[in-house]
Amino acid sequence: MSAVQSVGPKDLPALQEQVEAIIAEARRQGASACEVAVSLEQGLSTSVRQREVETVEFNRDQGFGITLY
Repeated sequence: MSAVQSVGPKDLPALQEQVEAIIAEARRQGASACEVAVSLEQGLSTSVRQREVETVEFNRDQGFGITLY
């Protein structure tokens, strides 16, 4: 099993670069305004059946919500 990489403040510079690239592209295409929302989450879920662990799932999700005017 590989090591789990945590999500935290160290991820902010990379996310900021991605948001800046999105805004630059919006300007290039003529948008008069742009809103960008970023979501970065990680989690762990388990299920147990008859007192035994059945599944263990790790997830890490990243999403961007972009609104252009």
